[in-house]
Amino acid sequence: GNPLGEAGASAVAAGLAGTPAVEWLYMSNCSIKDEGARALAKNLASIPSLEWLDLDGNGIGDAGVIALAEQFGVVPSLERLYLRNNIIGDEGAAALADKLSTVPMLRWLYLEGNAIKDELLIKETITPKWGRRGSGLCL
Repeated sequence: GNPLGEAGASAVAAGLAGTPAVEWLYMSNCSIKDEGARALAKNLASIPSLEWLDLDGNGIGDAGVIALAEQFGVVPSLERLYLRNNIIGDEGAAALADKLSTVPMLRWLYLEGNAIKDELLIKETITPKWGRRGSGLCL
């Protein structure tokens, strides 16, 4: 990844406004942190055809993933969400779990390498979503 940082992520997010046909957005290891994730979240409605969102290794914590989760309904075609190796904790994971039903096409969720400690949250709210054939959950 390129070291875009929060300002770079904001610029990318603003640039997405004129590109509704984008299907894949790879921004792994770009150091976008929570502020960059919030900027992306604000512009997700501009890319309703988004199928893959890769935000691995960006220092995204609870605030960033909560902002993203709040916008999941505007990207109904999202199939793969990569959030590995960030700093998402139980609060962010709970918000994510709460919004999973708003992305009916989501088949792959990658959360390993985060700070999620609540095993009951994982077992009872996140894992049941992945009982379908052709789906994957990586914790």
